Amino acid sequence: MKTRYIELYRYFTKPITVILLLAMLCTGLHYTALFGGFRFDDGEHINFSLNYAPWQYFFVPEVMREQSWVHITPWNIFFYEIGLHFFELNPRGHYAHLLVIIWATSVATFYLLRLWISAFYAFMGAVLFLAMPATGAVSQLLMTGHYAYGLFFSILVFYFFTRGIREDKIYYSILAAFFYLLACWCKELYVPIIVILFLLPEHNWRKRIRHLGFIIAVACFYITCRLIVIQGIGGYEVDSTSFGYSVILEIVSKIFSGVSGNIWIFFFALACCVLIRFIPVTDCDRKINWLFFQGCCVTLILPLIPVISSSFSDENLRFLYFLSWSLSAGLVWFLSTNKFNGAPLLLMMLGALILSHEAVIERIVNKMQTADKEGLFLIQATSNDLLLPSNLENHTLSDLNYVNKAISTLYQRAAPLIIQDMAELIEVGEETGKRVNQFDKSCQCVNPIGIKKYRLLTESFRAKLAAGANQHFNIVFEVKGSLHPKQMTWQFSGPEGYYVLRIRELGAQIVPPSGKLSFSKFDTPQQTLHISVQLNSPNGWIARSPDFKIHTAKNDFITWNGKSAVDLTADR
Repeated sequence: MKTRYIELYRYFTKPITVILLLAMLCTGLHYTALFGGFRFDDGEHINFSLNYAPWQYFFVPEVMREQSWVHITPWNIFFYEIGLHFFELNPRGHYAHLLVIIWATSVATFYLLRLWISAFYAFMGAVLFLAMPATGAVSQLLMTGHYAYGLFFSILVFYFFTRGIREDKIYYSILAAFFYLLACWCKELYVPIIVILFLLPEHNWRKRIRHLGFIIAVACFYITCRLIVIQGIGGYEVDSTSFGYSVILEIVSKIFSGVSGNIWIFFFALACCVLIRFIPVTDCDRKINWLFFQGCCVTLILPLIPVISSSFSDENLRFLYFLSWSLSAGLVWFLSTNKFNGAPLLLMMLGALILSHEAVIERIVNKMQTADKEGLFLIQATSNDLLLPSNLENHTLSDLNYVNKAISTLYQRAAPLIIQDMAELIEVGEETGKRVNQFDKSCQCVNPIGIKKYRLLTESFRAKLAAGANQHFNIVFEVKGSLHPKQMTWQFSGPEGYYVLRIRELGAQIVPPSGKLSFSKFDTPQQTLHISVQLNSPNGWIARSPDFKIHTAKNDFITWNGKSAVDLTADR
């Protein structure tokens, strides 16, 4: 019986078997991504890749700044470049590409952990990674492709660096430095892994430093590029004035509840590990290197504080992707060093994580269902088709506009027309308006609205405008086109309600009475924005400003005070 068990164990821990099992698990856990559309920021990144060549957004500072003034992440655009080359605007191909990278990361995790622990625990580490809620979030968002690639490259850095030290072969260290450079180009989150390499408990300090030489050179090169391109450190801003014990506790809670999907799952695993550690019968085979452990904690958690100290949603779980992988690897390593059988605990953890993982995916899919269908409709429609987005007052409209730009650029044809607001729906008239398409919840599809719904929508909008015809409000816009990036600030005042800022070239969004918006040259290639403001009252009426033209290439200032603009026949 024991011999049979050993043979079965050897079969299921063979590399080829592990690779196939991880492929099946990755597909089973993340297959819903294959039915998604272009979501957050996808259209904008696709347009950027269509307008610039890789050598430009990797090495030309002016172009790199257009992508982002505070981050250097050219691989973010290159991810879409790869997808466009093979799949054009077929979202399913882009998501398949992303899932392949996640699967490759799980395989690389297995091989990395095999340098220290048994095949079973290494395999479980890779499986836990696939089941993490953060991994589920990354699989559903194409705009996280650079996170996925960055972690994959980082694992290869750890693997080749360890092999280089153990076998004292410098070409392994050169390979590690190469993949470290690629990881840095993916996301600054992976730049600090050099600290982990420096503290890695392999051989002595002198040998580690000697093999770190090429990686240190890459780090210096990256820092120099960062200083040249963004003229400073950049990154996310931190509101240091709001920090206190309560804020710190909230951040810690967000991190670990985000990693596990539920704070109680994390505390359950932590309590089990503490008990295992201090039960005498376990007899830990190897001591924990506390310096390495503390260095990992600082390296992994410190960069997360700026992004988690503010709002946190399912999409933001992407920030915990690296930390989730690290906890998966750390947990199986810890359990493997004890004589205690950690398999039951790992299976319980796996079951709890899968439930959290599925809940995260379901929430993201439900949130993006309408936008997914609308985006797919645009890709499959003809230039004569019209689309009325279900929500004209959020970022989805901007995302759809970018998809339309990509259709025109890539296929060199006119894209379907997107109705930008209800005033435009009125302008097209009944004959055209009845064949305008909109997402229908009853069939989960995009269908023509018909004459009855067209009249209902337009008459309701006219009535709201008429009710707000005598309402006064004030708006002030200022554009500083000489800044990098360019910046627009506004100040609105008037009756109670919320404001919708409409930018014809970009989209619409609900904004506070005062605020600012930064944009690059790429956002406004024509240097002119057509802007209007809408005030929605809780009493049901609507007040609208006239349309304004703002020139983004220079400093511009506009102020307006008056009654609602209700003339829908004026030239827009």
